[in-house]
Amino acid sequence: MIGRAIPGIDSIISRHQGETVLIVTHRITLKTIMGYYGKKTLHELGTLPDVQSTSLSKISIEDHVPMIEMYGDTSDYQ
Repeated sequence: MIGRAIPGIDSIISRHQGETVLIVTHRITLKTIMGYYGKKTLHELGTLPDVQSTSLSKISIEDHVPMIEMYGDTSDYQ
């Protein structure tokens, strides 16, 4: 999964530097992406909190440094 998801995300990031991009994906792919940018090992992915369907996650990248701002947010469900 990492071998496909992360190169795809890196490609999107390089083509859209300085822009806001929305990516819609499946739960496991999202956990993989969030784990990668959260500097988790492959073995730690299973310990990450689950993400609900249609939840929101956000990663900001400034000066090539990713920061997870939101992970599996469901506050819009109200």
